[in-house]
Amino acid sequence: MDTFASGTPSNPGSDDVALLPPESEKLEVEVETESEDYPELTVEEKATRRYVAENPPLSAWLVAIIELCERFSYYGCQGLFQNFIQRPYNGREGPGALGLGQHGATDLGTFFQFWCYVTPIFGAIVADQYLGKYKTIVYFCMVYIVGLIVLFVTSLPLSLQAGSGLGGFICAIILIGLGTGGIKANASPLIAEQYTRNKMAVKTLPSGERVIHDSELTIQRIYMGFYLSVNVGSLSVLATPYMQYKLSWSFSSAYLLCLCMFFVGFVALVLGRKTYVDRPPKGSIITDAFKAL
Repeated sequence: MDTFASGTPSNPGSDDVALLPPESEKLEVEVETESEDYPELTVEEKATRRYVAENPPLSAWLVAIIELCERFSYYGCQGLFQNFIQRPYNGREGPGALGLGQHGATDLGTFFQFWCYVTPIFGAIVADQYLGKYKTIVYFCMVYIVGLIVLFVTSLPLSLQAGSGLGGFICAIILIGLGTGGIKANASPLIAEQYTRNKMAVKTLPSGERVIHDSELTIQRIYMGFYLSVNVGSLSVLATPYMQYKLSWSFSSAYLLCLCMFFVGFVALVLGRKTYVDRPPKGSIITDAFKAL
């Protein structure tokens, strides 16, 4: 059994290990003993024990995986939009699809970015007021997948030749942007909720050293992993343009890669459904603010 302690903040500048606070604050540390295996720390122990981060729970890693896959799909698709919209299909300028010119590409690209920054408001309201964070992410992922399917199908040469490209693209970016908003608003708070310890725990390492598991350091480690997944996912902006130029299907092959990657993340999210800590909805501060107006 672990022994819990509270009251001593960790060093925010450290990733995994932090020193204890000054001597004047060390006496304020309290340790609650859950088992005789971990007796209460002495003042000397409080002054010498290291603060370390715990390993994040499996559910936190699963949330990071869906974030990585979503960012992979988002940046992988967005990196192709300029040429996809601007250049005509089978034009001399290079691979293209819609042929709307530079102004058309800029307008639609700007709308997509704007839409992706507006939809998190809806995602937050749905999660806080109605469904909770996990269910909201699942349902918005489904919308996202439909958008990616529409984007892939309408970017195929047969669809472009039939004139379905523009309508399909507009429908796709609306659905993808809506899905992005539901995930963006809830993935970050959901991953923090996966770590439930609110007190510090004394733990004996395999080496025999007794250390203190610090909740603040653990949250830091979780978010470092979360934003690492975001940055790794953004590397798709290098992969999809390469596929656009090298593969015969051009844009549709790159969009298919984004669809497959996102589906992998969605499967991981669903398979881990029994492991998540998902707090019930308690009302949205956004709707309360509008009521006050």
